[in-house]
Amino acid sequence: MPNNLPDNLGDLSSSLPIISEISDLSNLDIARALDYIRIIYPSTCSRPVSFVERRSLNYKAITEDFIPDSGYASAEEEEFNQLGSEDNQIDQLHNMRSDENQRAFAVRWLTCFIKCSTLSAKLEDDTEASRRDELTEEAATLLTVCADTGAASDSLTRIFKFPLGSVLHGVRPPKIRVELNDAPPSPEDHTSVGLQSWASSIILSRMICEDTTSFGLRNPPSTGSPHSLRILELGAGTGLLSIVARKMTFSKSVQIIATDYHANVLANLRRNVHTNFPLLHSNRPPVEVHTFDWQHPTFSEPFDQTFDVILAADVIYHVSHARWIHDCVSRLLSRPSTHKGQPVFWLIIPLRQTGRHENVGETVEGVFPSIQAPELHKMENVTLGVLSVRYVGRSEGIGRADEGGYKLFKIGWGNSC
Repeated sequence: MPNNLPDNLGDLSSSLPIISEISDLSNLDIARALDYIRIIYPSTCSRPVSFVERRSLNYKAITEDFIPDSGYASAEEEEFNQLGSEDNQIDQLHNMRSDENQRAFAVRWLTCFIKCSTLSAKLEDDTEASRRDELTEEAATLLTVCADTGAASDSLTRIFKFPLGSVLHGVRPPKIRVELNDAPPSPEDHTSVGLQSWASSIILSRMICEDTTSFGLRNPPSTGSPHSLRILELGAGTGLLSIVARKMTFSKSVQIIATDYHANVLANLRRNVHTNFPLLHSNRPPVEVHTFDWQHPTFSEPFDQTFDVILAADVIYHVSHARWIHDCVSRLLSRPSTHKGQPVFWLIIPLRQTGRHENVGETVEGVFPSIQAPELHKMENVTLGVLSVRYVGRSEGIGRADEGGYKLFKIGWGNSC
C-alpha cells in the first residue's frame, strides 16, 4: 500500500495489498489500506466529496495526522469554496465512488481480511492483538458501508462495540454491541440532525461502559417501588446513549426514556431500540421513546416525576439551547438525598472553533454556574450548576474535522462557590 495517494487514482485492485497476502500483512499495512478505502467510501458510498477529503487529496498524502471525517458536513461552505474549482483528482474520486466494480472489490477485500483475522492465531503481543481487533472492527464498519445496497438513500448501519472496563492484568474486557441506523438528513427539515450518530455520544458511551458506576448507571436493589432508577436522555437522536444505558442496567426497576423533537428522528430512534432489543415483548419497551420540546416543555406523564440521571450529547448548537435545557433540567432532575445520592445531568459538547457553531458551547457556563457539592445542612438552598468539567481529546477516526475536543460537564445541585 503506497504512503501517498497517486496523482491518478487507480483501481482498488492495484492500490490495495494483494488479497492472497492479507494474512501476512502487519497492522500498519492494514491500517493504511483501511485509510485508503475510507477515503473512497468515508461513510455513505454515494455522497459528495467532503472538505476534509478535498484537503487530503490536495496534499496527496495519508498521514497519521489526517483526521477522517465522520461522514457528515465537516466545514463551512465558505471554506469549501476557497479551494477553488474541482480538479481532475476529485472527479476521479467521484467516479470511483460510483463504480460498482470498485465497490465489489472493496467488499471482497474487506471480507477476506475479516475472515483471515477471525481464523488466524492470536498475535503474541497483546498490544498488537488489541490493535488487530480494532482494525477488524473498523473493517466491519467499512464493509457495511460498501455493501449497503440501499446506498441511494444514504442510510447507513453502524455497529459499535464498547469495552466494559479497561484492560486489567493483560486481559481485555468483554464488549457490548450496539447497532444503529443512521438515516440521511431530511430535505424538508435541515435541523433534524438527530438522524445521525455524532462523536460526542460515541465518546460518552465509551466512557460510561468503562466506568458505569461513576456515571450513576447502576442496577439498584429492589425497593418495592416501580422505578428505583429513572434515566432520561435529552436530544437522543439515534438513541446511542439510551441503548447503552439499558444494556448496562438491565433491571425492571430501571426506567429509561429517550426524547427528541422531530418526528422522523423519533421514528428512527424507535427503529434503533427495536433493532437492539428485538426479542423483548412487554407492556413497556426497554427504552421508552417520547417527544419533548425544550422550548415549550410539557411536564405530563412520564415527565411528571423527576429523574436520577439525565444524559445529553452535542445538543447545544444555538445560543438559546443552553438556557432552554437549564430550565428543563431544573424541573426534571431529582434533588439530592441521603438515600439516593447526588442526581446528575451529564452533558458532553464538542469544542468547535470555526463555522456557524463556533464557541456556542460557551453558553453552557453562562447558564450553569460553578457550584460545590451540597452540604447536608444546606440542602434546602441548592442551586443547579456545574460540579466539575472534564476535557476529553479527540479519538482517531471519530468526529468532524472542526471538533477540537470535547467537554464533559457534571451538572447537579449544590451550593454556590
